[in-house]
Amino acid sequence: MNRRLPAWRPLRGLRYYRAAGWLAIVAMLLLSTAPLGAVGPTLPHGDKLQHALAYLLLSGGFAQLLDGPRSRMGLATALFGLGLAVEAIQSLLPWRSAEFADLLANSVGIALGLLLTVGRGG
Repeated sequence: MNRRLPAWRPLRGLRYYRAAGWLAIVAMLLLSTAPLGAVGPTLPHGDKLQHALAYLLLSGGFAQLLDGPRSRMGLATALFGLGLAVEAIQSLLPWRSAEFADLLANSVGIALGLLLTVGRGG
């Protein structure tokens, strides 16, 4: 049986999805710089899980709005740069600390988010 795939159609409401993504980035930046202390589960290395999950959601969400491997690589680069900037900002705040392990956890989250999604062109 020869099944035809449905034709690709543009995503409706693309600007709303983009706005939601940018709001998620703003929320992540606020949470990353606020003097909140421990948030969420108190597992060993639980903060690294939070980093990985946050960047998995960001990369996976934005990847759904992109088409092609070049734009996905650009997304990965931009999110890595964002994580690097957040760590640099945290190093300047007396109530926060910057850790290389956080940057590594961000990178794992970015990679998983891109691996688990296909995107608009797929």
